[in-house]
Amino acid sequence: MKHFNGILTALSAAASLLLLPVVASAAEPAAPPVATVAIKLGGAFPGLFSELDSSGQVLLEAGAFFLDGRADADLVFGYAQPTATSDGTDARLGDGAYAWDLKHDLVTVGIVGRYRFSPWSGPVQLYAHLSPRLYLMKTTVNGESGGSKLGENIQYDREFGVEVGGGAEWAVGPGAALAELNLNLGGLEGQITGDVPSSAGGLLVGYRLNF
Repeated sequence: MKHFNGILTALSAAASLLLLPVVASAAEPAAPPVATVAIKLGGAFPGLFSELDSSGQVLLEAGAFFLDGRADADLVFGYAQPTATSDGTDARLGDGAYAWDLKHDLVTVGIVGRYRFSPWSGPVQLYAHLSPRLYLMKTTVNGESGGSKLGENIQYDREFGVEVGGGAEWAVGPGAALAELNLNLGGLEGQITGDVPSSAGGLLVGYRLNF
C-alpha cells in the first residue's frame, strides 16, 4: 500500500510540473495589438451647416497602436456624395424660371489620432479622436429652364479642415465592432458655389480588425 501511495505521489508531482507552464501562460495577459484596419459606413449630415442633403459615407483606416494599445494613429480615406436641388427666377430667361441640381463628390484624406479611456483588453472601450483632413471636392451643377437644359458646370476645390469625434468599441472576434459620432469642420471657395461649408456631422458603424 505504501508503494502504491508513493507511485500516486510521484504521478501527481509529475502532472503538476507538466501543468505549470500552461497555468503560467494562462495567467499572463495577452500582448496588445500592434496594427489595425477598419471600415466604417454611415451617414453624413451637411444640412447642419448648409442646404445640402444628407448622404451616405464610407471611411477606410489603416494604422498602428501605441501606449499599450490605448491609442492608435491611422491614415484615413473617406468618400461622400451630398446633393442639393433648388429653383429660382431670372428675367433674362424666356420662361422666367429655372431649376438646378448640385452634386458634390467629396473625398477626404487625413491622419487620425485616437485615444481610449480604458485598457485595450476591456470588453467595451470609449474613445475620442482628432483628425486633420484634406477635402478634395468635385462639384457638378446642372440647370433647366422651360424644359431646356442650361448646360453643365464643373468645378474642383481643395481645402484643409479638421474632424473631431468619439465613439465606442465592443470586443468581437479578432477586433471590435464600433459606433461613432463625428463632426467635420471646413470650408470651400468655388467660382460656381462661392463660399460654402464642407462641414458636416456624421454617424458611423463599422468593424476594426486588430493584429
